[in-house]
Amino acid sequence: MVQQKYQRAFTIVELVVVIAILGILASIAIPGAIAIKKGANETNAKNNLRVVAMGQGLFINQVIVDQDGDSAGEYGTLGELSGVSVSRGGSTASALIPRTFGPSGSETNVTRNAYVFQMFLPGVSSALTEGAGAITDDDVINAQEESFRCYAWPATFGSTGDRAFGINQEGDVYSTSNDISSQKYNGTTKKPGFQVAVASGATDSFTTFAGNFANNGNGKDGGSWKPID
Repeated sequence: MVQQKYQRAFTIVELVVVIAILGILASIAIPGAIAIKKGANETNAKNNLRVVAMGQGLFINQVIVDQDGDSAGEYGTLGELSGVSVSRGGSTASALIPRTFGPSGSETNVTRNAYVFQMFLPGVSSALTEGAGAITDDDVINAQEESFRCYAWPATFGSTGDRAFGINQEGDVYSTSNDISSQKYNGTTKKPGFQVAVASGATDSFTTFAGNFANNGNGKDGGSWKPID
């Protein structure tokens, strides 16, 4: 007599249980993976700001831009530092930072590793960004010899990152949680201004950049900023 073998199929109840377990595992794993990715993007943003600051040191020491002819160089824009843009001195410098930092066309910022970067320098009628020409105002030129500010914030807030960062001529990276309504800097939709990390009570203007970054205190955007390692 031939004995037949039967394969037991899953019941509907068993399938529902398996699907529920998979759903629970996904709900645990996916947020964890997103958090890891955001953390990596934030670390890259901090490191990239340090690269920019190093490039600024080289740029000013090489006196690539000297608008008042006093042999003291001025700080540069991202386009100038990366060699993508013609400098205010009239020439295109060698790339002192990766060329991927250079904005294209009329853009004033650049997205790199899921974070947006923008450089600010003292200006005559507003803070100077990308594509600006040479100036003749000696006071503002002297301020450009002393100060710059560069900020980095998430390309998509809450998805590619949460925190925002800033660095200036002092070389320290500053961080804010970027989680209050006056912040939440997000891609090109909501961008920080030139003085957001400056201490709330400091005297500051777009011509001088005289204010210091907030040290474990509120910036002019209302958020708490602090230096980080």
